[in-house]
Order: sequence, then structure tokens, then C-alpha cells
Amino acid sequence: MGLRILKILGDIGFPAHRIELEVTESALIQDAVTARIVLDDLVNAGVRIALDDFGTGYSSLSQLSNYQFDKIKIDRSFVTSFEATDKQDKVVKAIIALGAGLGVTITAEGIEEESQLRRLQDLGCDIGQGYLLGKPVPVEELAADHASARIVQHRR
Repeated sequence: MGLRILKILGDIGFPAHRIELEVTESALIQDAVTARIVLDDLVNAGVRIALDDFGTGYSSLSQLSNYQFDKIKIDRSFVTSFEATDKQDKVVKAIIALGAGLGVTITAEGIEEESQLRRLQDLGCDIGQGYLLGKPVPVEELAADHASARIVQHRR
């Protein structure tokens, strides 16, 4: 699979370092041997890998030590409730601190409230995604009226 992706990128002349693939923990667990081979090939070619839905899989910490990730994405289920639930708040803090310690970019998914955005910024989260920052838009709409389209990526 990884070599097939790299071949396609080579055929169309698209540089591998411009690609970021999101991988879920469950995909890694289903076939760890194949996942290792594919991810190693992609990483060695310069593709960036993001661990998506972090904290919802079976062995989050072992995944971080077994694979090279450029980004960890905090699942929206944590972001939705972290302001109201002390335990969820501690989990979000820990994920952000873990990312900082590993030198990995942290993205919080599902930001829908200004207070969530401010709190995540205060905690040192690198990137935010969610309806507060921008809603998905069809590519045709972007091309037709790119002045009104909102693509927002928040960096601290």
C-alpha cells in the first residue's frame, strides 16, 4: 500500500513531503506488521503521519512508542466535555504535555465554542479544528468564491 501511494505520487510529480496521512489507532491494531512496513516506507519517503482520534483506541501509548508520528489529533469526544469534566480536562492536559515532550504537533478536533478554543490555547495546543474555526466546504465552492470561503488553521 505504501509503495503504491509513493508510486502514484511519483507518477503525478507530487512531492511526498506535502502529504499528511491520518491513521487511526484501530487501523494500526488490525494488522500491526503491515502497518509498520507501510508507515515506515511512507515516513522514509517524507510523508507526514498523523495519529487520528488519539485516546479512543486500545493502546495509545504503545502506538506512540512503536511508530513515528508528526501529529497527534485529540479526539472530539475529549474536547466536547473537557471544560465540564475534571477527568477529561486532565486527559486533554496530559495529551498536550505528552505531545510537547515528544516534539509532536497536537491538534484538537471538534472545537465548537470560543471557551474551548481559549482553554486549548492556554494549555499549549498547537492546532484547532472544528465548526468554530470553519465548516467543510465543497471544493467547487472554494474555487467559485474563494474570498468568502473560510479555511482556518489556528496556530499558537
